[in-house]
Amino acid sequence: MRVRRGPVVGLGALFAHTYHMFREAPEGFKHFGPCDAQSGVMDKLEAYIQTQEVVSCVFLEFPSNPLLVSVDLKRLRNLADQYGFLIFVDNTISGLSNVDLLPVADIIMVSLTKSFSGYANVMGGTAILNPSLPFYSALKDVCRDSFQNEIFVGDVEQLLANSADYLPRSIILDRNAKAITDLLQTHIHPGSAVTKVLYPSLSDTAANYEAFMRPATEGFVPGYGGLLSVDFASLEAARAFYDHLDVHKSPHLGAHLTLALNTNQFILSKDEEDFRYHERYGQKLEQVRIAAGLEEVEELTEVVEEALRHAEQEMGRQS
Repeated sequence: MRVRRGPVVGLGALFAHTYHMFREAPEGFKHFGPCDAQSGVMDKLEAYIQTQEVVSCVFLEFPSNPLLVSVDLKRLRNLADQYGFLIFVDNTISGLSNVDLLPVADIIMVSLTKSFSGYANVMGGTAILNPSLPFYSALKDVCRDSFQNEIFVGDVEQLLANSADYLPRSIILDRNAKAITDLLQTHIHPGSAVTKVLYPSLSDTAANYEAFMRPATEGFVPGYGGLLSVDFASLEAARAFYDHLDVHKSPHLGAHLTLALNTNQFILSKDEEDFRYHERYGQKLEQVRIAAGLEEVEELTEVVEEALRHAEQEMGRQS
């Protein structure tokens, strides 16, 4: 706000605390929930911008959590250049290893607590200022004036040690998430418990993600990240799957162990009005989010298969 005044815009599913913080922005907050290819969100965003004297910034997650939708960042960058607002992107879900957002984002934010650390034993975060875009100097001045370095040196040492195998771990997280996704996809048929699998490569916005994937190297082939979500035909089927999915239940992701969470019920369902708003663009109660870990693929698929068996049995009882 010190760099550019005006309302803040949020695109797609956002971390709940981020969403509520922006709702208190002093000059207003505009949120566009649906951001899939059919939503026309970029046309709607431009129309909104044209009704304002100025817009401060656009904030989004790439891809969004838990819906795994990837906004059209190329079109967004064109709009930012035309209308002069900043683009802030949370790159936690795709990971710094898989995509390069420096061509488009004024600030890239990453939770170092997640896959960068990878072992669920230290917390941290980073904001990367883009030196190639016009707001860099102003943003850097604000950060220099306001930043207080209070990080504990032990946390830095642990983050550094954990990050040594970041790329090899990213390969496994990408592989395991894709394996779970592929398995769940085979269980979608009329009358089945699973109705939809949400993953960046399956989204109708996949091309937006792929436009920013890093080039493959001899040691690393980028993927689509370690997070996926699955929609079920009923709350009872989702509950049966979740209760019999033999992994730890946690809101964390990017860890060494596979984790699952009934994310929307856990985070959103406390406020009925708030939940109904986010439900309309895909954040359903009948949805389970899975964050892949570093286990062997065969072990993970067996665990998921067993949970699916219970979900299908529940569907049979309902029919």
